[in-house]
Amino acid sequence: MSATTKPLIYCFSGSPFVWRALIALEEKGIEYESKWLPRSSGEHRTADMLALNPRGRLPILRYGDVTLYESVAICLFLELEHPEPPLIPRSTPHRARALVLALEAADLESETWEALLFALGAKTDDGDPEPRKKAYQQLHAEMARWEAHLEHGGSYFVGDDMSLADIVIFPGIAFLVRTGLTLSKRTPRVAAWYERMLERPSIQASWPPHWRESAGSDAGYDEID
Repeated sequence: MSATTKPLIYCFSGSPFVWRALIALEEKGIEYESKWLPRSSGEHRTADMLALNPRGRLPILRYGDVTLYESVAICLFLELEHPEPPLIPRSTPHRARALVLALEAADLESETWEALLFALGAKTDDGDPEPRKKAYQQLHAEMARWEAHLEHGGSYFVGDDMSLADIVIFPGIAFLVRTGLTLSKRTPRVAAWYERMLERPSIQASWPPHWRESAGSDAGYDEID
């Protein structure tokens, strides 16, 4: 990439996947340009955008002559291109843990997706409260797993230094918090980690634009035992 060319990232506001890539760019101190597309515009599925990512999803990162999509791939690419400050630990055990947890975050997405659909109104009870209850219970079971991952006593998911794992995990949990999840009620370790992440300049600099202008909603996650 030319020294005078800034990476360009295509974004949706509030997308956890986009947010991962933005946090990585900020943590690396890389100057970049962002293009925000309204999700409702359908612009991400135009012929030009499908030429960049045939799946029609964001983020997409244009880095000189290279075009990348898939958020974890973007984060790993940035780590290889800009190894300082490191997002993957130097020690072998910590490196292994960071990679495992970063990929395990896919389970956080899948295990909480149904709950988010109810929270966002994309799914409704239709007179039967059991599917919502089951989805919310599944969410809490998944969060208990992440609480257990912090039992090592470190400040972050891999020891006392923030890593790729934290970057990949944070946006998904932040989305749940925005839709009413009270972390301190069942997952105090995750709550403390979340507050620690909020203090990082990279998180504040990449905070979804429309979140600054609108409050989240309370889906009633905490009412489910």
